[in-house]
Amino acid sequence: MSTSDTNEIDRQINLAKARQQQQGFETTVNDEPVVQRQRKPRLTQEEKLAQTAEKERVRLEKKFERESLREQRKLEREGKQKNPHMVKIEKQLARLPYMNETVAELFKSLTQKLSVDELETLARHVDVHVRFNRTTTAVSRTINVGDLVRITGGPVAHLGKIAKVTRAQRIRCYVEVPGSEKEVYLFISETEPVAQEDVEQLESESNDNVAVNE
Repeated sequence: MSTSDTNEIDRQINLAKARQQQQGFETTVNDEPVVQRQRKPRLTQEEKLAQTAEKERVRLEKKFERESLREQRKLEREGKQKNPHMVKIEKQLARLPYMNETVAELFKSLTQKLSVDELETLARHVDVHVRFNRTTTAVSRTINVGDLVRITGGPVAHLGKIAKVTRAQRIRCYVEVPGSEKEVYLFISETEPVAQEDVEQLESESNDNVAVNE
């Protein structure tokens, strides 16, 4: 084969490769066509800044949508759920003792005429006054373990119940209340003595009422 023939073959091969490159292919060692990646055109500085600004705008819009949705869901939950502090106050209200008509009218009048600060000051004075009187009464009374008493103060749930004294102190005592797992801690002045005969009479009357209802 002459040199001119060789040159012609090389020229044809180069022309074939050029056509393949124009079509997006290039020849490998094994003559297998491989897709050639098309290079993206290089952006100018202004185009880069515009692209960055557009991405930031989209990001801020999505962030605003997420925060708005989160706030809306929070408001919906708060609307369905009660404030935990108000729940505690409601529980305290439920444990307050019953007020008769006279006390209720006086309470209503005071809460309408006095400010919250004035009511708080009055409540503190009343609390000390009550404590002084209960202590004075307790000191003047003697109570012993095993005595039966009627609960007249303390926890509302036990008011009016007959209990047995389990521990007696100077001005306070522990009592065992039927149906209660724990002993109740009271001022002695929050109890009044009950004779065994009175307890038996109360139990008899209670049984008679049950029989009538049946």
